[in-house]
Amino acid sequence: MTSEASRGIRARLAALAATTAIVALVSGCSAPAATTPAPPIPAPRTADLTAPDVDTWLDGLVPAALERSGIAGAAVTVVHDGEVLTARGYGWADTGSDTTVPRPVDADRTLFRVGSISKVFVATAVLQLVERGEIDLDADAQRYLDFPLPRTFDQAITMRHLLTHTAGFEERIKDILTLGESTVDLRDTVAVDPPVQVFEPGTVPSYSNYGYALAGYIVERVSGMPFTFYVDRNVLDRAGMTSSSFAQP
Repeated sequence: MTSEASRGIRARLAALAATTAIVALVSGCSAPAATTPAPPIPAPRTADLTAPDVDTWLDGLVPAALERSGIAGAAVTVVHDGEVLTARGYGWADTGSDTTVPRPVDADRTLFRVGSISKVFVATAVLQLVERGEIDLDADAQRYLDFPLPRTFDQAITMRHLLTHTAGFEERIKDILTLGESTVDLRDTVAVDPPVQVFEPGTVPSYSNYGYALAGYIVERVSGMPFTFYVDRNVLDRAGMTSSSFAQP
């Protein structure tokens, strides 16, 4: 064998050895070392929910929140496992005047306006009528009304749009609360000077008191009874809420 051939063999052997070393190095880097899995984290222990504990928490939270927010009074009821755990009154039902003394909130007797939680009862009433086949969630709501529904777009406004705040009506605060002895007519509320429809139905979620008032009026029209009477009889009474009503004495 010539010296030239020997040098060629040694060069090839050196290249092979270098390649083998690189492969071994890469293999060693890519094979993770076996690790012992971490033990599971135990679930935190929780105490039983008791009325004294809840009362203590509420007493430390609510009075300060009322003072900070400038709210005269509040009632708080906590329900647990289907039972009333506690009911607490805070602040004043009547702050008093030159001729009357302040009257504290009584959780069992003081009345509060139902406010925006009324939407839960409106939706329940609507779905009861859907279950009876008297309302179609996806039909044009105009079929249930006795006045032209204000529309900017050609697409129909459905009951589903009303219940999901997607009918597209502009929201406004004017006349949202009324004072005095006069009774509000639900039809006038929705038919006289309605808000403008600013979004195409089903495209933009936009909180709408008008939309839910309209749904409530449809409940009244379809059921053939005043909305307050329908909800009192078919929702509140059935839920055992004998001290609640949509009528506002």
